[in-house]
Amino acid sequence: MTGEKELKEYKTVQLWLADVIQARTGSEKTLKLYATILQQFSEFAKKDPDELVTDARRSKLEQPEERNRGELLMGDWFKWLVTEGKYSRMYAKTCYGAIRSFYRSNNIRFMGKTPPATPKTRRPIPDKETLQKAWRLATPITRMRVGILNDTGMRPEDAVKLTYGDIKKSLDGNKDRIYIERVGKKEGVEFHVCLSRPVTELVYQHIKDREKKGESMTDETPLMTRSKEPGKPITGNMLWREVKGFGEKVGANISPRTFRKRFRTQGSPIVGQDAICAMGGWKLQGVGDNYYLPNEDDTRKLYAKLEEALCLEEPRDNRNMEAQREMAANVLRAAGLDPDRMLREACVGARVEEQAAFLTKTMVGVMQGNGTNTVEKIGAMIADAITYAKKVTETAH
Repeated sequence: MTGEKELKEYKTVQLWLADVIQARTGSEKTLKLYATILQQFSEFAKKDPDELVTDARRSKLEQPEERNRGELLMGDWFKWLVTEGKYSRMYAKTCYGAIRSFYRSNNIRFMGKTPPATPKTRRPIPDKETLQKAWRLATPITRMRVGILNDTGMRPEDAVKLTYGDIKKSLDGNKDRIYIERVGKKEGVEFHVCLSRPVTELVYQHIKDREKKGESMTDETPLMTRSKEPGKPITGNMLWREVKGFGEKVGANISPRTFRKRFRTQGSPIVGQDAICAMGGWKLQGVGDNYYLPNEDDTRKLYAKLEEALCLEEPRDNRNMEAQREMAANVLRAAGLDPDRMLREACVGARVEEQAAFLTKTMVGVMQGNGTNTVEKIGAMIADAITYAKKVTETAH
């Protein structure tokens, strides 16, 4: 049989692949897979694509009430794939669907349904405790990447396409949850979703670390990049291997699809199936992708309800961080310093976590640098600040 490149020279194949692209049913990877499947089918039938279509049309004219020879031939190949070929029924089902679409694009319909291909065993979603154990063992970069998949249910091919421009608005606004709007690569369905607060923190820190190393961020700069090739995005296969390794450390069989399933399974009972589909980029049964998406504010409100169930790390309570920031600020004032001015001069952002961390670190430095003459005074101010912090926390609760 001809190779994949020569296969695409047949008019029947050109028409078929054009339909696949127009229907937005797959990426370049899907197109290559479909072409490979057709090539294998042609080799099995010992006919080129044009001959396959001609033969099926002729049989349909001869016996219009019977299944055409293309469908009968596909049935024989399906049986061969799962018996002599030793392929899984899932792969055989994929082949059946691809060949059926090839004939359909050339105006030949199959009368029967795709053979069932239910897997013998379903891969269970690891429990949250197992995922959290793996999370604690992972590096910050792996946590960020796994966290994006876990928080959003995003397909890996969409996750690796995330750019600085996708999150810039949230970064500039110092939002506690990054908000993302994208169109899914596979089916062209738009989705709106957020990242949890802990993963947002990881993204903020990741961007800072890269900027400190001299990297200049533009709207097109990829978020997930290769460690040995700064600025170059990782591939879907690279992300798949990283997620696989993430699970292997705790003996769990995990892939990016695990988190997509988890997102839908955990989220649907909390915010409803329609809302989860809008966040994860799924088509709705009977509606497809023809539905309105909630705006950013409504998406943030919905996501706040999901965060506790999805998040693999306990989000920090901003009320405690505010109390910590105020305590450190009071100590610095007792030492004769102006904490507000220090924040401005150091270009610290508006987020409470950043300010609390900066002022606390500065406070420790001041206490270590001051002699014993001022220790008593600072100690008294710390006591007052602690009292204030407790009061804030008790009032909040």
